[in-house]
Amino acid sequence: LAGILVVQGETEKAYKYYSRMMSAADAHVRIGEILGGQGRLSEGKEHLRAAIEAEPNHERAIALMAQMNKPELQQVDYRSPR
Repeated sequence: LAGILVVQGETEKAYKYYSRMMSAADAHVRIGEILGGQGRLSEGKEHLRAAIEAEPNHERAIALMAQMNKPELQQVDYRSPR
């Protein structure tokens, strides 16, 4: 259910749902991962930053942030087919 909420743009509701099942940092990481997978990198990185702020040594958040900051991802045009 929470994953569907993220896809629909209801990230606040998704966060509330996830945070009942996992830590605040893990909830933000999960949302950030879904957003990043949709190509919504800036939104995904916002959630990863929140995860790192809540838990500075969160390995998954740090790894995903590094992955989303790769220059080749920043240059992809998600609007046009390749």
